[in-house]
Amino acid sequence: MAYWEIDCSTERRTQIVERLPGYTALAEQQGYRRYWRQLDRPTVRVFWVCRSAQRIEALCEKLKDAPIAKIFRFTTADELTAANALVRPIWQDASGSRREILRLPTALTGAKASR
Repeated sequence: MAYWEIDCSTERRTQIVERLPGYTALAEQQGYRRYWRQLDRPTVRVFWVCRSAQRIEALCEKLKDAPIAKIFRFTTADELTAANALVRPIWQDASGSRREILRLPTALTGAKASR
């Protein structure tokens, strides 16, 4: 289950923190079931597209200790392209780890399996 935030840097960080109870309710009360009843235990993510890495750092600093922070992923508009949106580790979690949305099998990526 994916939701998108297009961050134009117009809201203060405190305004964004004020939205956390809404995201918490959405995830905990499974608000998405209103539209997708058939989903069984989906992973809920909110993908934030920001203008700069500095904005991401500021948001992560403010959000990282919130229990709901685990559902957020951040990237910049410059990094987000059709070629890398899903399979490249352009998405940063609130603790700073970078991840991809989809992990392709090693056979498809040509990468060696880690041991």
